[in-house]
Amino acid sequence: MGPITFLWQLVLLIVLGLVIHPATRILAVDRRRARVEHPRAESRIALFVVLATMVLGVFAFEVLAPFPFVPGTAVPELDLESALRILSAYAVASLPVWLVLAVRRSPLATVGISRRNLLRAILLGPVLGLGFAIVTLALDPASVPAMTEPKSWIALSVCLVVGFIEEATFRGYFQTRLSWAMGPVPALAVAAVVMALSPLPHYLVSQNLTPASAFQATGLMLVPSFLLGWFMTRIQNIAGPAILHAFIRWSLLVAFT
Repeated sequence: MGPITFLWQLVLLIVLGLVIHPATRILAVDRRRARVEHPRAESRIALFVVLATMVLGVFAFEVLAPFPFVPGTAVPELDLESALRILSAYAVASLPVWLVLAVRRSPLATVGISRRNLLRAILLGPVLGLGFAIVTLALDPASVPAMTEPKSWIALSVCLVVGFIEEATFRGYFQTRLSWAMGPVPALAVAAVVMALSPLPHYLVSQNLTPASAFQATGLMLVPSFLLGWFMTRIQNIAGPAILHAFIRWSLLVAFT
């Protein structure tokens, strides 16, 4: 994908961000927020938990999935075994989140997993995600063959699960708890930057990417990360951001081969 196409994708992401606000108003999204007794303590715990997932992720990928699955690099020859290895690594990396939720007896609703706004999220997420993928195809017709290969469809399936895991971790858990302490907008910004940078140790250690390539791969997800944070702020359910995340990641993964 050339720089012109990349710039058009950035424009598209910004447009999607502008669409999300009126769309959630039209859909009458319930945006009531939970209140907690110790918001700052919760946000500090969330920060340590997310840092733990980043460290654990390096070891998980080194052991379970030591092959590329990085936006900006070629799609690996995915089969069922390699797909399961990638998903296992993501699942292991996210364990600190689920353990803390269980120990603190936090309901899943506090990470955006609930029936509230679920149908609206399921409706809006695929519309935005498919729109991004279709425009990517239109801007970069050379990527069409790659998107129709079997490994690309396996990659999309993996991206859907990865999207759920990452959105539950960074948006549902981390951003939500930051918002209790500092408000929705600062929480969105901090969570977006942390999420975009979170794979950096993995890229450098497990994938053996050069620093330039590693920062390029993380940079590709910076604007999408802000978009997904904005979507979560508006929809209050991780189903929508998770689906949109999957299509953005899949499009970048395939289009940059």
